Amino acid sequence: MIYVIAGLVGLVLVAAVSSGMTLLVMKSMIPRAVPAGEERGGYAAASGGSTLVESAEVKEVALAKFVTNLADEGGAVDVTLVLMVRSEKDAQRVEKLKNQIRDSILGILRTKKSVELKRPDGKDTLAKDVLTKANEMLGRDTVTRVLVTDMVTQP
Repeated sequence: MIYVIAGLVGLVLVAAVSSGMTLLVMKSMIPRAVPAGEERGGYAAASGGSTLVESAEVKEVALAKFVTNLADEGGAVDVTLVLMVRSEKDAQRVEKLKNQIRDSILGILRTKKSVELKRPDGKDTLAKDVLTKANEMLGRDTVTRVLVTDMVTQP
């Protein structure tokens, strides 16, 4: 029983540290005010519910956090994704279809095993799979990139 409690405490600590680091990194990515005549670079970051965020180069749509079981017994994942699109019109299309997109992403996540996601290329493979599926739903090249902004797997 003590091992179960210790394991749960450890999992909570890992999640807390991961969330804290994500917030710290994302805070540093938020665009600052730029004086007139200067260019703005980089990307804005977003988290939480489905949120439109603009930067100088792209539009980003942050999807609400996913928490779901994985294909392996006892496996679970807690992941946050951001879809990068080319225009405001594309961002609005993502917003309109966000529930269908989330459903498809859950389907992708449930086919994964925790060992797959923990591999060095696991995050990139997941992002590529989500990119492919999102573009199948929205039309070719609507989503230009998928960012995995937070991910914790268990066990």
